[in-house]
Amino acid sequence: MGATFDRKKWLKEETYGHDISHVYRIQNKSFETENQQWTAWTKNINANWKAAKGAQWIDKEYGKHKGPVIICGAGPSLSKNVLRIAEARDRGIPIIAVDRAFQTLKAQGISPFLTVSDDAQAEVQAFFEGFEFEQGEAFSPQLNIHPDVMKSLTGNPEILWHAPMTPFSTFWTLAYQEFGERIATNRCGGIVGFSAVDIAFWMGFDPLIIIGCEMCYDNEAQAREDWPYDIVLLADGRATINPFKIGAYAFGLFPQYHPDVNFVDLSGGIALNWHDEPVSFLKQFYKGG
Repeated sequence: MGATFDRKKWLKEETYGHDISHVYRIQNKSFETENQQWTAWTKNINANWKAAKGAQWIDKEYGKHKGPVIICGAGPSLSKNVLRIAEARDRGIPIIAVDRAFQTLKAQGISPFLTVSDDAQAEVQAFFEGFEFEQGEAFSPQLNIHPDVMKSLTGNPEILWHAPMTPFSTFWTLAYQEFGERIATNRCGGIVGFSAVDIAFWMGFDPLIIIGCEMCYDNEAQAREDWPYDIVLLADGRATINPFKIGAYAFGLFPQYHPDVNFVDLSGGIALNWHDEPVSFLKQFYKGG
């Protein structure tokens, strides 16, 4: 497809990033959690300023790829289909790992050409323990990644920084002003899985095939093990959490903004069920949209 990323045009338009950023602000009901995230992000970005300003960013790969790509989250469908993913890799289909999926893939001898990570917690470094990045593998951290994660990486991955394109967020506007135009490298979808999808889109891949992105749990008890806040019960007995719900909206919006791109969800999760969610549904969450 050879998509290119017109950042200036994107900043001026009320489009996808506007929808998601407003939904995220309203649905993230825990102010305490939001404050903690803000503090962590600020500290991490301050720690990463120098390294990131002098480094390469993910948009150097935008528009340079074509054909299919498989984007792997760490949900149950990844482990169930890892041998098929290996077969796809053997046929030359590139693999992108969403942070903790890196370990599952590497354990099966599958080397993702790109691994994407967004979260600000130091605990994220555990997602990469036990396996080295090999020659030709790249790691794309978001600007707010904990610096200890960067220090813990083994091997010699090519580092390609990214940051979410949220022009209506004061926080990222400050980062944009500090770094200049290239800070805007992908659209914010609430979860790292969507960052990987959007990056793959701007790289030029088509179709975009996702697996391991269920964004829900088998039951409420499993959800509560990971998330102490509000749990959303689904009609089929499964459960999800607000960050996953927001991410599913992002996946649902994607094919509507880009109907010319083949978007295939093999996860069997909530994003699959919400592909037909109308954009107008999101606009009830904010005024003036």
